[in-house]
Amino acid sequence: MRVFLYEDLQNPLPMLREIFRFLEVDENFQPDISTRYNTAAAGMQNPLWRAVVNATPVSIRLKLKYMLPPPVFRWYLSRRLGDYRGNVKATQCPPEAREKLRPIFRDHILRLQDIIARDLSAWLE
Repeated sequence: MRVFLYEDLQNPLPMLREIFRFLEVDENFQPDISTRYNTAAAGMQNPLWRAVVNATPVSIRLKLKYMLPPPVFRWYLSRRLGDYRGNVKATQCPPEAREKLRPIFRDHILRLQDIIARDLSAWLE
């Protein structure tokens, strides 16, 4: 098993080479990563989708649950709840919460660091 961190996605080609090496396939293969698929904002350009995603009544949600295939309904819910909407900004963990959580997760982070052989000391700062 090979573990990658979110930060690894910032520079995908080295990560892909490492995946290819791990899978013992040609690591010199250069995939075309210029096109971005499934971008969050793409579906929101359509006024009909905006209306459906922004609909609030529970009755609409229940009707959609039975009309849409499960994967599409889950996608709708994720958009409705704001997970992939362009107007939702990520927030930082409040410093006081971070201070409370750091000692709770410290041993887990150190163990994970050993397991994946990666420096995770930034997670403890």
